[in-house]
Amino acid sequence: MTGRVVTGQTPDWSRYDDCMKMQVVGESHYQSALKTVSQCPSSGPHGYECSAELVREPDNPHDKFAVKVVVQGQHVGYLGRGNARRYNKRIRMLNDEGKRVACMAYIGRGDAGMLGMNLRIPYGGDLLPARR
Repeated sequence: MTGRVVTGQTPDWSRYDDCMKMQVVGESHYQSALKTVSQCPSSGPHGYECSAELVREPDNPHDKFAVKVVVQGQHVGYLGRGNARRYNKRIRMLNDEGKRVACMAYIGRGDAGMLGMNLRIPYGGDLLPARR
């Protein structure tokens, strides 16, 4: 999916009825990348829909199960520890088959503050290979 700015539009959340919302963590360290990929203005509300790639980071010194979140080639955060452990094996299996893993994502900011991001993962927990 090519990303698109959706600021001011009423989101069609019904598209995500069969998906759970998963928070991305560590976004405070990736504000520059989030602003770049989401075409975010310097202030005011902002919304951006896109796809995100989930990339295992087994050499991460803090967590061997770490999974980083990448949008348009930019590292923008991580899955939380519990979710990283939950999905790590499935991501590795797909990677071993030569497939990348992606899901739907939303980057947003209210009237003030930093950008945040959440992902939409099917309730069955199935991660899908990314389209090339």
